[in-house]
Amino acid sequence: MSETDLAPALAHQWAAVLRADARELKRVLKILAFGFPRGRVSKVKDHFVLYHGNDRKPFMHLSKEVIEHSFRIVGRCRWQYDEHERCVGFEKEELQRVLRLTEDWPAA
Repeated sequence: MSETDLAPALAHQWAAVLRADARELKRVLKILAFGFPRGRVSKVKDHFVLYHGNDRKPFMHLSKEVIEHSFRIVGRCRWQYDEHERCVGFEKEELQRVLRLTEDWPAA
């Protein structure tokens, strides 16, 4: 999934909570996609590698198991840190401002 896929759904959910314009939030979320914790799944033969930025925190309620189940790769996945998957600091800060978030997570 990419920011093009996720931005509309996230914008719709956040717009209701923030009483904001969903179209504007969708536009902002597409631009600031690298402010969120993220990763990518790559298939290597019959296994998968989940590259991540090591910026997932407990308050996010996203365990490795939940993520692996979402991609249907449980038991066939290796997690590997990748610097390129880290959150971008200035995008994270702007997301926190726009979404009125007080939670914090690591960023480069």
